Amino acid sequence: MGERNDMPSWGGYTLSEIESKSKCECSYTPNFSSNPDCHYETDGLGNVISNNFKNAIDSEKSNSSTEIQPNTDTLNSLSSMVMKCECPTVEELVKDRDYCRLSWDEYFMNIAALTSFRSKDKNTKVGACLVDSHNRIIGCGYNGFIKGSNIDDFPDSRDGEWINSKYPYVVHAEANALLNTTVFDLANSKMYCTLFPCNECAKLLIQKGISEIIYLSDKHHDDPPYIASRKLLSSANVITRQYEGDILL
Repeated sequence: MGERNDMPSWGGYTLSEIESKSKCECSYTPNFSSNPDCHYETDGLGNVISNNFKNAIDSEKSNSSTEIQPNTDTLNSLSSMVMKCECPTVEELVKDRDYCRLSWDEYFMNIAALTSFRSKDKNTKVGACLVDSHNRIIGCGYNGFIKGSNIDDFPDSRDGEWINSKYPYVVHAEANALLNTTVFDLANSKMYCTLFPCNECAKLLIQKGISEIIYLSDKHHDDPPYIASRKLLSSANVITRQYEGDILL
């Protein structure tokens, strides 16, 4: 994959959000030419600050007909002012336990999302994380073909007749999470899944006593299997809610 500037970092916040929180709101006007107010980040890295000064100087030189020799004392003074800024650095924000700690929802849904990457499905990768009433993970699963099978023996298409599509042959993530758990009594457990469960998975979840389902996507909301799923879950008084946090992958 290519470089991602918005790659997530700590505590459900993207790197850009952390950087914005560590950005100094002060601005300084160097005493050379008509340079606009410069904006400097105090992220604790000296080379970043130095580069900002260098960029400001280079910009002034390129926009001026005469060569500019910035005053060394001015630059040293500005550097000192920036370093004394009271704005928090990235390092300080990361050390803040309340800031960087994941909530239970963030923790479990991100595990479900990570689990989905084990799926070989070319179209939709789904992950599920089963959690007991004490917030302990007791099972994970992802969508895929039956254990020990050769995936080339089965179609992977979503189109065409049902028997010639992937749907009759795939085990869903929620079902695999239930099958993978070593815990017998699942009463009052929660299921975190990256896709709202279909009617077949809903029946399994209800029968095993799952009390709450937290889902990431509901893109099949108006399809018959998912309409039936909501009807089943509502009748069994299973709580369903959509996840509202961040995915760190």
